[in-house]
This record gives sequence, structure tokens and C-alpha cells, in this order.
Amino acid sequence: MANSPLKLPDPEDVLTCIDNWRKLDLKQLSNSSIDAQLSSFLQSLGSKLTVTTPNFVTIGGPWRIRKFDYLIKNESECWEPPKDSTKMGRCNAENDPVLYISPKITTPFEELSIKKNTQFYIIKYITSKPLQLFNILLPKQVPLDKSNLPIFDMKNNVSYQMMREFIRCEFLKPVGGGTEYLHRISGSMCRVWFNNDNIDGWQYPSVNLTDELNFALKPASAHDKLKVEYIHIAKLVDKEKRHIDSITDSGTKKIIDSKTIILESNFKGEINSGEITWRPSGEVLCSFN
Repeated sequence: MANSPLKLPDPEDVLTCIDNWRKLDLKQLSNSSIDAQLSSFLQSLGSKLTVTTPNFVTIGGPWRIRKFDYLIKNESECWEPPKDSTKMGRCNAENDPVLYISPKITTPFEELSIKKNTQFYIIKYITSKPLQLFNILLPKQVPLDKSNLPIFDMKNNVSYQMMREFIRCEFLKPVGGGTEYLHRISGSMCRVWFNNDNIDGWQYPSVNLTDELNFALKPASAHDKLKVEYIHIAKLVDKEKRHIDSITDSGTKKIIDSKTIILESNFKGEINSGEITWRPSGEVLCSFN
């Protein structure tokens, strides 16, 4: 006998809950008050809708970029910031740090608006164990059961898609000057909705590059499952490149000039007993078409 589809609140009830949530003056609420409001929101729905379990992720890299504001001298600055200097972020509250990293090297360049010929720190980590991460955004395609059938019927699928869009809109709101409080909402979702004691952190789409991912790792998990492979002071530079475009019947080669962007190291950090010593470097770390 086939399993009965999972039951979600009716679409009308979901819409009412969302409307009530959006009437709140979240700008004036503290983190604890928003957590309480989100818990009440979930209770009014009667379902946390955590239909996905944390994913085990094994990645190459990952990468982190920091602006070159001063000279880093200790390996501790390759990790999450100290509690007393931690600002609100997409997945964290003030004074509650996480380590933000990206599985692809190009993602943080866009997020930090890195310009050519401007020095920055680039840190590459090695993962020693798979990371167990909650995917903040629910998949657009309705999950399937063990019999490869949708876990929701058509009516419940409407509720599912409404909640999926609500999570996407609330979590990925662009944040700028004067709207930093919006991070309280996304941070609360991580703490209250998508969380348990066993996960290492969260994965979520980049706001700047929605097809790419970022990770936010709990500090204990980051130190347990990652290690620093290298840190460089580097910059993006144009490099001229000549190549053969075509060869005529007579054997004449048509040469064209083009440019590629390379990630060029200026200094490489040598880590010894936690201290970083900087050595000149002209290494090309990678190139971009």
C-alpha cells in the first residue's frame, strides 16, 4: 500500500501566517524577539517544513577572501572573527561568529566587488571530513518518497511552493546601509528553523550570484573539519595572450592577441606555529576566461 502524502497547512492558512509575519515591525525587534516571533510563526503553521535533511558535502577548496586592510600576522585571522568584534551577517547574530567560505573561488570576488590590480588576501582551505550542512532554500522540485512518488499531493504542493518562496524572499533580501537589521531575519532562520546540534552549518545561494553557493560554518566544526592550505596577498591582473586563430591553405598563420585575467600572488604566507611570515611571490594561482 502506497504511503499517504505528507500533510501541510492549507494554502489559505499559509498565506495568513505570511501576512501576519510581514505586518511585524522587524526593524524594531531584538534578535530574541524575532526568534520568538519566528517560533510562533512556525507553531501557527503547525509544521516546521524541514522536509530536507542536512546534506553531507565534500568540496574542493573552499575559499575565502579578505580585504587587505592591514597585515595579517597570525593564523587565527584566517578563521572566524573574535566574538567581541563580530558583526551581524547573513547567518549570524552580533558577537556570534561563523566562518563564511565559498566552494568556488569566483563567488567571493563578486560579493566583495574586488577590482583589478587591488591587493587582497585569498585563503584556501582543505576539508578533512565531509561537512553536514542544512540547505536553507527548499528545492523547487517537490521531494520524492522511497517509492519515487511526490511526498505532497497537489494542494499541499501549493503550500510547499508558497513556503519555499517565502523562505527565499526573507533569507536573500539584499542588505545595505540602513537595512542591516534584515540580517536578523536570515540569522533567526538559521537558529530557529534550520538548525540542530549535529550540523556543521548552512549552505545558501549567493545574493550576487544566485546560481552559486556560500557556506557558513559553526566555529567548532570549521576548526575540526578544515585546515588552512595557504594564504596569499594577491590581485587580479590582465595578461596578454597570443594564439593562433587559423591557418590558411598556403600555411600562413593568423595570430590574434587577447587578454585573460589571472590571480597573481604578490606575497605568500608561511605558517609556523600559528605565526605568519610573508615572502615575495610571483606565483599565478589560477586564471579566468
